Amino acid sequence: MNTLHEGRQHLVRHYVTGIPIGLMVGVVGFFFGYITFLKQEQSTGSNSQTVQENQVDWVDSGGVRLDKSKFFPEEYEPLGDDPRTVWQGLQENDHIHIGRIVELIYTANQWIARDGLGILNEIFDSVPDRDLRKALFSGIISSVAVEKGYHQVFEEGRQILKDKNLRHEFLWQVVSIWAPINPNDALSMSTLVQDPLVRVEMMKIVTRIWAKTDIESLKASIATVPRVVAPHAEYMIMLETAKQSPADAVAFLPDLAGSPYEEQLISTIADHWKKSDVEEALEWVLNYQFSRSSLRNKTMGSILYELAQTDVERALKIAVAEPQDRLSRGPEAFLIAHIAFKDDVDRAIEMLPRIREGGHSRSYAYQMIGSVLVRDYKFYDAVKLGSEITSTEIAKEYFDSVFPGWARQDPLGLYNELTTLPNDRLRSRAAMHLIDTESYRHRVLTEQQLNEVKAYMSEKDEYEMIDRRSVLGTMEIDFMGMDFAEFPFDSLSEHFKEYVQIFSSF
Repeated sequence: MNTLHEGRQHLVRHYVTGIPIGLMVGVVGFFFGYITFLKQEQSTGSNSQTVQENQVDWVDSGGVRLDKSKFFPEEYEPLGDDPRTVWQGLQENDHIHIGRIVELIYTANQWIARDGLGILNEIFDSVPDRDLRKALFSGIISSVAVEKGYHQVFEEGRQILKDKNLRHEFLWQVVSIWAPINPNDALSMSTLVQDPLVRVEMMKIVTRIWAKTDIESLKASIATVPRVVAPHAEYMIMLETAKQSPADAVAFLPDLAGSPYEEQLISTIADHWKKSDVEEALEWVLNYQFSRSSLRNKTMGSILYELAQTDVERALKIAVAEPQDRLSRGPEAFLIAHIAFKDDVDRAIEMLPRIREGGHSRSYAYQMIGSVLVRDYKFYDAVKLGSEITSTEIAKEYFDSVFPGWARQDPLGLYNELTTLPNDRLRSRAAMHLIDTESYRHRVLTEQQLNEVKAYMSEKDEYEMIDRRSVLGTMEIDFMGMDFAEFPFDSLSEHFKEYVQIFSSF
């Protein structure tokens, strides 16, 4: 796959801003069943039929019996036959929410059948929740496409919808539903989107769906995929190959050595291989020449976690026999981290003494366990665990991983517990992280409380906090030129943070 090698820099440049949103294609069958049901009822029932009269069980297209009262609560009755009037009634009664999604879709489709897709310009502002809009658009698109076809729906949306955010979200949903049916046409129509960044991201989501639904067809068509997304399409082929045949995907790794995509592909290979054959996966990770020792040990920890489900002693024995990585972390640290995050944090704590002495294995494991305790709001347990650490260096690293999470999740609690911390050093570090966290959000603490907290902070820690802010301030300048509003996301920054978490987590 030469295009992947040639386009790697292009792929790297775009992928951070291309974390694709999840699909809602599964809801389509439900909406079709509901729409069919309503059409049948409409032909046999009175137009003035009340909601309460409609509250009987019915069966969707999948044969599942559903209770209509869940979608048509008794306290609301449609205001007449006119869909605009019905919609306004829903809006005035605060019923524009996911609990009314079936009714909203039906009303919108009636309105569109009469007045066309342009009515979305009128109702867009009345549907502020993005998840609700996704569900609404999916139902509308699935219905309208039956009569007009996806080409026409896409073209009308592109021409008629005035607000760019509305237009991008709608077209995004069109190609997401269209791609499993005819990815070639969905990809071709995506090239017509005017905004260059949105156009590329839309083509990426099509190639991602294409790889998931018909990988062989995408392989056969890779030469015809627009050059701008060809590397992304090939990477999607690699990821899907890793899910379907992990051993075959190993052949792709040399081309990705040293890139973030190497780590994601390796993680996908490991996740699927260990489920199908943990012994084969273990043999691979023990003998494969990884580009980085840290990546090797992280992957080994993941596979050994699967082995530990049936033989934890063997998993630990293998882990401690392997060399530490360039950061002096052994596979056992990653194994214990997996157990803490996925199974039982108390069990992970019991395993801490099994970590080898020397290096940073013990420090890393403590930090991961501490983050789980903080995640679960077990702040006092986190402090208790840290108090048992005998190494000054490990204790500092541990508490510096615990206090920021505590400050984010329960600032008032940390403020109230400052005086209970074991020593001045910990009180100073906690105060530093609490003040630092408050400076990056709408403050929870008052000025008076912040001044009280500052009294616990040493001069050295205050200077460290100031230096950290200077570094972060420089980093933020790099993102000021990015217009996140251009994307059909609530906030692209959330997806960027998710991307960072993926490649920095254990």
